[in-house]
Amino acid sequence: MASAQSRGASGADFAPAPEQHYAEPTSRPRPEMRPAPQGYGEPQDGYEPQASPAAVSAAQGRPVSQPEDEGVVVLSKPYMAYGEPVTRLRLRRPVTKDIKQCGNPIKLTLAPNGTIADIEIKWDVVSAYIPLLADPPVTPATVDQFEFFDLDACAAVIAGFFVKTV
Repeated sequence: MASAQSRGASGADFAPAPEQHYAEPTSRPRPEMRPAPQGYGEPQDGYEPQASPAAVSAAQGRPVSQPEDEGVVVLSKPYMAYGEPVTRLRLRRPVTKDIKQCGNPIKLTLAPNGTIADIEIKWDVVSAYIPLLADPPVTPATVDQFEFFDLDACAAVIAGFFVKTV
């Protein structure tokens, strides 16, 4: 068997020289900033953008708090969950992990003009979200005992997380 030397191949033949491998990147000139057109960013025709208090807090780096009653469902009767009676639930907003696990709880039908014509509630998906989002925690077995009024109230809150209101 021929050695690497006899074949004319040495380790240096297969790897670039260190100076080639770590060459300085070529520098490109950076684009110059141009001034904004006159009137850019100014209110036009009396339009003044409005910012919600939550948006202002977020822009200033402060924590954004939810209104006290956002996502709160007052149940029509007490239900037992983990040995404790539950009379109200706070449903937090779902995160990507929750949505990947449960799916979309609503099916929208749009009218020809693009407005929402109908919203269909997927009750099995809503029932799956409640134990994930509820505070205090409830079990799926507890949710299975909900009367329709209570399930519907939870569905309204959960659907509101998925429909953008204008």
